[in-house]
Amino acid sequence: MDQWPSQVISGDNITLRCSFVPEDDYALANIEVAWQFFSKSHWTIVYHYVNGAAQLEDQDRRFHGRAWIVPEELNEKKASLKISSVRLTDTGEYRCIVVDNGGAATHTTYLTVLAPYSSPRLTAIYGNGTVILHCLSEGGYPQGEVMWHDGSGEQLSQSWSREYISNRFGGVDINSTVSVPLKEFSVVCCSVIHTALQQNRTACEEIKGETLH
Repeated sequence: MDQWPSQVISGDNITLRCSFVPEDDYALANIEVAWQFFSKSHWTIVYHYVNGAAQLEDQDRRFHGRAWIVPEELNEKKASLKISSVRLTDTGEYRCIVVDNGGAATHTTYLTVLAPYSSPRLTAIYGNGTVILHCLSEGGYPQGEVMWHDGSGEQLSQSWSREYISNRFGGVDINSTVSVPLKEFSVVCCSVIHTALQQNRTACEEIKGETLH
């Protein structure tokens, strides 16, 4: 069987490809196809097709109404799985098993679901000649990077904290905090970088004069 790595953005649709080489005298009625997903240390059924019909009672409920094969493609020696409205929790290893009169063949692929980060939200706390800036960007996957810089793009010399929190949707929220002297900068920016999506989202804070704190 052939194998393709697969990558998709959350919310999109994807086809996980699976082709097979049947016996010369195979009959479609004798073809059985099972797509499985490795979850929590065991395989669950994503889609099961046997005796010319889908066996939906076997299907993992997470994939109800979202995963299927096209039976007509079996004539073309394809048993590809289609998944709609892909979720971050769909990330993982998938296995395609095709059984005919000649035995079984297995194909595995790994699906990576990507998600963009939200635009960073900045909050500022002024006091004692400094400003503490907090940056929050939510929902990205995989884990991104954060960088603090001035208005011209020059990275800050000050060190900053960063915290990565997995949310209930499978994404990663980024929290970062930096403290800078009031008189040193007029603008400070937080950029969240998602390398896989070539995404760079930035928010900037205009630093108020010391008399306004």
